[in-house]
Amino acid sequence: MELDPALLNLSQTLSGPGPFVLLGVPGLEGLHAWLSVPVCLLYLASLVGNTLLLGLVAVDKTLQAPMYQLLGLLAAADLILATSTVPKALAVLWGLSDQISFGGCLAQLFVAHVAFIAESSVLLAMAVDRYVAICQPLRYGALLSQRVVGTVAVAAVTRGACVMAPPVILLQRLPYCGHRVLPHTYCEHMGVARLACGDTRPNIWYGLATTLLSPALDLGLIGASYALILRAVCRLPSPGARHKTLGTCGAHAGVIVLFYTPALFSFLAHRFGHHTVPRHIHILLANLYVVVPPALNPVVYGVRTKQITQRLRHLLRRMRKVVILFICNGDKSSGEPRDLAHTYSRTKMQSDPALLASFLLLLFLVLPGQPQLVRGTLNSMDESGTFQCVVHLPNSSIFLQQLEQLQSTLQDLIGKYEQQLSRAKEYTHTTEDQDSQTLELSHMLEARNPGVTASHSDNPAFNLLRLKLDGAQELAAQLQAKTGVSGAMELIHQLQNQVTNASLALKLLADSDYHSFHTLQEEVDILEGRLSECEREKEQEQSSRYPGPPPAPGSCTHGGLQKVGRPLVLKLNWRGLQYKAGAWGRDSAPNPSSSLYWVSPLRADGRYFDYYRLHKSYDDLVLLKHYEQWKMGYGDGSGNTVYKNFMYFNYYGTRDMAKVDLSSNTLVLRRSLPGATYNNRFSYAAVPWTTLDFAGDEKGLWVLYATEESKGNLVISRLNDSTLEVEQTWYTSQYKPALSGAFMACGVLYALRSLSTRQEEIFYAYDTTTSLEYRLSIRLDKMLETLHGINYCPWDHKLYVYNDGFLINYDLTFLTLQEKLPNSPIKKPSGTSALSKPIKPTSPPGQETP
Repeated sequence: MELDPALLNLSQTLSGPGPFVLLGVPGLEGLHAWLSVPVCLLYLASLVGNTLLLGLVAVDKTLQAPMYQLLGLLAAADLILATSTVPKALAVLWGLSDQISFGGCLAQLFVAHVAFIAESSVLLAMAVDRYVAICQPLRYGALLSQRVVGTVAVAAVTRGACVMAPPVILLQRLPYCGHRVLPHTYCEHMGVARLACGDTRPNIWYGLATTLLSPALDLGLIGASYALILRAVCRLPSPGARHKTLGTCGAHAGVIVLFYTPALFSFLAHRFGHHTVPRHIHILLANLYVVVPPALNPVVYGVRTKQITQRLRHLLRRMRKVVILFICNGDKSSGEPRDLAHTYSRTKMQSDPALLASFLLLLFLVLPGQPQLVRGTLNSMDESGTFQCVVHLPNSSIFLQQLEQLQSTLQDLIGKYEQQLSRAKEYTHTTEDQDSQTLELSHMLEARNPGVTASHSDNPAFNLLRLKLDGAQELAAQLQAKTGVSGAMELIHQLQNQVTNASLALKLLADSDYHSFHTLQEEVDILEGRLSECEREKEQEQSSRYPGPPPAPGSCTHGGLQKVGRPLVLKLNWRGLQYKAGAWGRDSAPNPSSSLYWVSPLRADGRYFDYYRLHKSYDDLVLLKHYEQWKMGYGDGSGNTVYKNFMYFNYYGTRDMAKVDLSSNTLVLRRSLPGATYNNRFSYAAVPWTTLDFAGDEKGLWVLYATEESKGNLVISRLNDSTLEVEQTWYTSQYKPALSGAFMACGVLYALRSLSTRQEEIFYAYDTTTSLEYRLSIRLDKMLETLHGINYCPWDHKLYVYNDGFLINYDLTFLTLQEKLPNSPIKKPSGTSALSKPIKPTSPPGQETP
């Protein structure tokens, strides 16, 4: 009895056809064993690499940034894509199993395609992440967070599942009429659909639409993102940074091409090139995108990332110590410790104890090979300078723990040793310079006062006296030899003449020495008098104006600024002498939360700043160690300041104020300053692009600027450091372009003007507490001509000045409240009264004071 074909088709539709037979690579059946070798090796590499990368990102707390979490998602997608297809492909190539059930086939193609679409979505998210990090660094923290990464993961899986659910339903509804042979190594959507004997046009058109709207669209967006990245990279000032970024982008582009090209070729070949493309080429390319990208992604995206490489090395070191511990404890039956020795050559290691100690520790950090005993002692050294040591590792884990602690301690000591050594070298150079200056000074004094340092033998009067006395001695000897009276009388007369001449010479010598000594004594008396007067004035000044200790950090219990100390030149900025404009300093808050130092040079044209560095301490700034360098974008002029761990600056080309979180280099707020001029309008004298100048002190955050209503006169506004709203405004009588700079201290504005190329004067002050403005004259020296960024730090009472590329600071001295400096109120023009008492802040006509 024969079954009705309609009933047979209905039975297959309800229960599905029988198991499919996978042929592998048609036309290359004899090469299946050889083809399986690279497939197996690539699959093992993808398993090891992606598992290790996924484990590092999941376990290590330092790899929780969005960039590393996206790498973890990419590794998970690679594992699923490779594991869902490659094991069955290897079973087919090895001839172990070539059959797969209909349900298993649908599950395989569903999981594989979902993993492919999810990985494409993750690659798109990573491209957007790199674009934001390079082209929009200030918005990176706001746009990309852990929550966004979680949304990307859910969206990628949901997108893949929604795209692949309809094809699976369509395949289940198709009749197959007994066709069971599938020329492939794994199940693919259109490969299974072509076995059906029904209408497959819905599958073809749906597959084409999803191909164009999913991977093809992702590829286009990724290409646009990398094009924008390349445009930004080509504008980088450093050739090294450009080459490094181009190398990284090139590696990413290569992997992306290997991922998308075979996949798109396979998808489109099923629909347009089924009869023109050879089957073995089609199947090989279809296998290419499921094994090669998963094996290369951990290397290109993971190992080439600095932080992941460091964590991987740390993990390998930990594994190495475990292996060493296992070797040391492996032979417990003998009751004797195992010997582990390794020869380590270090030339030019002579008498430095730090290097010798490092050498000892390196012996224990090498990978354990074949244990061997190396003869020799620590002090044995051959002609080439190679030390040979014997290392005995005891049968105990306590020793390795102590060794690890010793290694950590030694690294700290070596770091401190290098710092002290660099300081000692600086002190040596300073001492040599002082010695040379002292020697030059002594030569100058000797040239100016030769009579003081010359010996008596060089004096003509002394030589004349010596000749006369020698002549008198000869005459006396002749007189003793003469016996006649007439001869004796003649000799006596000559002797009297000689004595007279000697007396005159002696008197001349005494007068000369007396005058020289008297002149010298007068000069000494004058100098001693001046010294006594200076000491007396100093004692009076200290007793009258400094009865107590200096103001505490962040305190305003003083009577105002008294003087500025000598400039201390720290060093040249890290970008070089051509970067003459910029700013630097410390946190201007009264009680800063960190002790960091920041340096922000402007570009060579003095208009924009794009990079800045943060140093954790003064020593790190001096030694250029342990710093963070951030890319800022663009800002205007040298108006930068740091207040409560936020950097404030004038946003380029606008009157906007920008607030950047230094902990994440994120732009957290941007607000316009009403009425302020911009685009180099009313900047400081000789310091262009300083239309907005931010300052911080004990009283809060300030901005100094000018408006059209004030006709260019300096305006002071106190800001709310959280919202950047103006809380109160004061208007001064000083024309801003006539000033060379200004700063705030305890709510008092101090304005500077240039006196010469080597000296500035603080000539004007405005007290915002009393609304009084007055004259003063406090001079400060400078190294070069132009002072750019002037920032005051209340914590140490110092001025941090950027002087034509050099980092300089000044100590400020304040009066106590017992005695203030007499202030000279500024005379107003005729028709106005002098500011002799507190008044309300004046506003320009038509504008109210906040």
